[in-house]
Amino acid sequence: RTPVLDYFFKYFPFLGNEIQYIILMPFAAWILDPGNLSLLTTTLTLKWFLSVFFANVVKDLLCLERCGAVDKRLTHDVDDQFGFPSTHSAAAISVAVPLLTFFFSDDTESVWLGSFAYTVLVATSRLYLGVHSVTDILGGILVGLLSVCICDFVLDDAVLKIANYDDTKLVIVLLCALVAVVIKLYPDARVNNTCFQEVLAVCGLLVGGLIAETMLSKFTPCYVTQN
Repeated sequence: RTPVLDYFFKYFPFLGNEIQYIILMPFAAWILDPGNLSLLTTTLTLKWFLSVFFANVVKDLLCLERCGAVDKRLTHDVDDQFGFPSTHSAAAISVAVPLLTFFFSDDTESVWLGSFAYTVLVATSRLYLGVHSVTDILGGILVGLLSVCICDFVLDDAVLKIANYDDTKLVIVLLCALVAVVIKLYPDARVNNTCFQEVLAVCGLLVGGLIAETMLSKFTPCYVTQN
């Protein structure tokens, strides 16, 4: 360990925290794909929500303690959470795949190489900080890949139809029902459980994003350049 690496790996995991992705989503809509909001932002948010939900559910079901001694860790923001699987790794791969697919839609190799490179960097930071083991990381990557596959083959089309549905009130009702189901299914829905708080934060972003896109589907935003 060196001071430079300590500093880098201590603050780099911010790129795997939920606040970073919450900040990213509006910019994805405004800058990357303003003419087709639902195509990028909905798939990004959905895959991220599913990976965070699955990872934290498994974490609170298995209740496997984090590796290593607490006093050896370089960060203590997750000391109250269980270790397996790594939510950072799950979120990293689930967000990187759709984002890089947007940039390299005709180059599958670049998508997967870039996604795994970003995920490995996030995962390495968690190993360096002493908050995860290799098993935690691999479990997180598996959860993230599973989430991507479920969205690509099952959920993406259905959610996009909901986002573009004409009846906004019905969409709001369905999304409120989704929140209720998430709360009901979560194995440890205590208010002070930070894993549960993460799931609610991501669920809130998904719900808010879908409601916004349902409303935006009825007109063209002013920031979209007209041809």
